[in-house]
Amino acid sequence: MAVPGSDYGFYKLNWTGQKYFPITQRWTLRTRADVAYGDGYGDDTVCCRSSRNYSGGIGSVRGYESRSLGPRSEGLSYFLNGTTDPSPDPIGGNFLTEASMELIFPTPFAPESRSVRTFLFVDAGNVFETERDDIFADFEAQDIRTSAGIGLTWLTAIGPLSFNLAKALNDQSGDDTEVFQFSWDRLFRSLIMMKKTLVALTLLLPALAMADGTIGVLDPIAALQSSDNVKAKMSSLENELSADEQKLNSLQSDVQKLQQKLQKEAMTMSADQQETLKTQGQQKMIEIQSLQRKLQKRANEAQREILEEMQPKLKTAMEAVAKREKLDVVLNAQAVMYTKPDLDITEAVGKQLNSMK
Repeated sequence: MAVPGSDYGFYKLNWTGQKYFPITQRWTLRTRADVAYGDGYGDDTVCCRSSRNYSGGIGSVRGYESRSLGPRSEGLSYFLNGTTDPSPDPIGGNFLTEASMELIFPTPFAPESRSVRTFLFVDAGNVFETERDDIFADFEAQDIRTSAGIGLTWLTAIGPLSFNLAKALNDQSGDDTEVFQFSWDRLFRSLIMMKKTLVALTLLLPALAMADGTIGVLDPIAALQSSDNVKAKMSSLENELSADEQKLNSLQSDVQKLQQKLQKEAMTMSADQQETLKTQGQQKMIEIQSLQRKLQKRANEAQREILEEMQPKLKTAMEAVAKREKLDVVLNAQAVMYTKPDLDITEAVGKQLNSMK
């Protein structure tokens, strides 16, 4: 597949399944699961924005705002100024996993109605980014968001109306939660957002037309990663963490060997011997989790240190390139679905960074 009007190549795989399990004549259990994965191919190593997966809201993980879960990207101006974006935008991910269970039962105030359906539900899921090194959102089981609640669906002549009261069970700082959700309300919000987008485009297009090609697109993370200074710091970090990474690999190998031994020799082992192996495996798993947290913490600290040092330099380099190229507008590449290669100033900014002392 390719983005219309471009030669951006990507593929996307989706699997959706649901099943109903009758409990009694009027009580039913419904289960649902969704898995999706996408990636770029050829010279395009990541999914374009239009092909990414999103999670949250009705039909997904209720209790969280629509399409709000997963990785987020702060605005370019916040990134360059070294300040925290108070409301970073969800950018989706290339890997989605969701599951849901609903217990459908007769509506208390209309038990004989066939057009009204009430249910209790539990949802779980999230989106992750498994292919990009510049986004720290790889799959982790503890990042799966969960919710529970009660809902009502009314089958009308113009389509179903869904009402949900949901409680996010393990929301984290930065998550956008939503207790009451209504399917039409989501539609109205989408229409309002579309209206705002059209108004913004109406105001922006004349300015872009007057700019006559003086627009540049910058991927700030890629520019930083091409910097010799950042490469040296990352190499130093790898050397610093190499001993712990080797220990982690060794522990993971030990756990695998214990599991294999337990599987192969379980029939000839006593219960005490099996319990001893299980205990050893659990102890090593605790060490592994502790070491993984230590490595992740140090990697996050190093990333913050690098960003704090390099953001002012990146801003200076971008301004120098923009002045040299006579650019009026510089856009964040992560917020642009497609751009011509000759508008991308990422490589030029990277070279400018390397020329700065």
